Amino acid sequence: MRKSLFIGFILWTMVFGLSVVDELSADSLTFSESLIQKVKSYREAGNVLYEIVDSGKYKLTVKMDLSTSQLTNQFDENTCFTLTAMGKVFDEVCLGQDTKYTIGKKSAKIIQTYETETGKTVTALTTTIKWNKNHQLAFKITGKIPYEEAIMASNYVGSEPGLIAPFNDTSLLVIAGDFLIGGETYSELSYEFDIALDGEVSAKTVTKGKGGDVQEFKPYKVKVDGAGVWQTAGSFSGSWFVSSDEIQDGYLISDGAGLITECGGIFYFVSGAYAVGEDGSFSVTLNTEHDSPIELTGAFAIPTFIEIMSPFLGTMTKISNASACSGTWSGTLDETSGGSTAITFTIDSNGAVTSFTGITGPVTGRMFCQAGKAAAFFTTGAGTDDPYSQISLEGTRVGDNITGSLYLDNASSVDGTFSITKL
Repeated sequence: MRKSLFIGFILWTMVFGLSVVDELSADSLTFSESLIQKVKSYREAGNVLYEIVDSGKYKLTVKMDLSTSQLTNQFDENTCFTLTAMGKVFDEVCLGQDTKYTIGKKSAKIIQTYETETGKTVTALTTTIKWNKNHQLAFKITGKIPYEEAIMASNYVGSEPGLIAPFNDTSLLVIAGDFLIGGETYSELSYEFDIALDGEVSAKTVTKGKGGDVQEFKPYKVKVDGAGVWQTAGSFSGSWFVSSDEIQDGYLISDGAGLITECGGIFYFVSGAYAVGEDGSFSVTLNTEHDSPIELTGAFAIPTFIEIMSPFLGTMTKISNASACSGTWSGTLDETSGGSTAITFTIDSNGAVTSFTGITGPVTGRMFCQAGKAAAFFTTGAGTDDPYSQISLEGTRVGDNITGSLYLDNASSVDGTFSITKL
């Protein structure tokens, strides 16, 4: 029987999802805004002039449980938050810069003001952030209109009274800082919310002026509400690095539409498919030529990081730089039995092998480097009964050198070691 990346593990099923926390209710985003337009009159150079002015208010709230991300360090004075809602940046704040930050602090409030033409100071934006050591986060923004960069409701006015123009868009919360997740450092975490808007518009024609100076205005009253939940369903696309203490490292490549197109580290992979639930749950089925289908289940912690729950514990991280292993490498494959094979191969900017000497060709496959680790999988021109028909490499990269374990297409587990250097 051909060995696969997952042979030796009992398949088991777990029910999982993004946790719901009493303190924060659930991962959610809500939005509300009102806009009232009035006709203002004033005198200038002896004439009476009119204009429509805006007033109103808005509120955005985000409630999240980030403990599922397994963050290992708390927010600090270098942490920044950006909230983009309905296509506009609502606020960008940094702890320690926009507000005084002290170690152990669990909340921050940032108040932004502007000065009117009359010299009056008006609060334009109030941002309140609360968090705890378990990475549960509440984010609230309130503001008053007019504030030129934050007048949102007028964007949704339909062509006729009583209509809200269709406007369903992704809202985004970005947290920037140095966070450690699964042994890897992330400088930016992004959380997407799909928000659906609803509301109402009314208008009443207002006539101003007398005689030949009569003018008509049509000020609007608008009320908009929206709510959304954290969505990660569209996150699984491209190349992903699979890592676990229980199995050899490998990679999966997705078409972003439900299919796994390549699988490095599983011998005689034929085809694969995946599914992502609205709650961030993840599952993938890998079909092989000689073994039963392999079922993986897990959940998104963030859009670029998946926790594998079954049939082994591990992680999948989106490969941020497919060209990290690009270049020409040379070294040896050293079998436990004593054999040694000198090899030289070249990897392109997509991680694909373009030339290979030392092994019977043609040789196809890829090698990816991610966060100090390396994983490679090659299919060769050797016969199907030859141990070198397929080769997997799992290693650690230090500078231009990669060393680690060698896996050949036979019934044993680790078949030796390898050592390669970038030329």
